[in-house]
Amino acid sequence: YDAHEFKGDHEILSLLGNITTYNGEFYCHLHMTAGNMKGEAVGGHLNRAVISVTCEIFINVLDGIVDRVEDPDNGIKVFKFND
Repeated sequence: YDAHEFKGDHEILSLLGNITTYNGEFYCHLHMTAGNMKGEAVGGHLNRAVISVTCEIFINVLDGIVDRVEDPDNGIKVFKFND
């Protein structure tokens, strides 16, 4: 995935993803769509954002532990569900 930087004021239109751990560390995988002042939308993986006024986020917590492990066949960090 190519990283892109969008400067200027944007409004969050959609923010979806999950929060897990990988190698015992916090791991966040988010997808975001944001709109600019012209009504144009941009989106992709959210790696970093600066919130200037407010951001309302609802997080659903699952029972148990959800970790990530690297799939040796393709290098993707996949879910590992633990009790």
